[in-house]
Amino acid sequence: MEREEMFEKVVTPSDVGKLNRLVVPKQYAERFFPLVAATDCVKGLLLSFEDPTGKSWHFRYSYWNSSQSYVMTKGWSRFVKEKRLDAGDTVCFSRGAGPDARNHFFIDWKRRILPIRGYPPCRQVIFYPPSPVTAPPEAEVQPGSVPTGPDSTPAVGGQAVAKRVRLFGVNLLCPEP
Repeated sequence: MEREEMFEKVVTPSDVGKLNRLVVPKQYAERFFPLVAATDCVKGLLLSFEDPTGKSWHFRYSYWNSSQSYVMTKGWSRFVKEKRLDAGDTVCFSRGAGPDARNHFFIDWKRRILPIRGYPPCRQVIFYPPSPVTAPPEAEVQPGSVPTGPDSTPAVGGQAVAKRVRLFGVNLLCPEP
């Protein structure tokens, strides 16, 4: 069956925690799951969803006046537990495409992307080659000396020469004590 995406929600700690409910964003709730009668608002509706494995999930959907929010309650915690959802994961809601299939709902989920330990989270790594202005200075070789690296102290004729350090793009000469 062809599907039409309704919305996705990144679940919060309270959506997957001990509150046993999923808060449905108001704009999506009113667009895709309208409560039609006053009695619907009190008791709620039982909505059925099919997951990618073909398993049916039934959630009670209602409006909570106390928090003025639309929620899915009964059945939600079982879904969270079985799919091992964590805060940051995404739940995807869709329905059948076309007038005859619009009341056939589907649910899917995606794991959040975890950063590699020790590296900051990022979407893309961009490499900028060093420009001549910011590139570290080349090692200087003077007659009678040995080429040095950035952490060594150059010597000319057996005497220590000032150490050269590059800090924030500025070359500094540091005399030896």
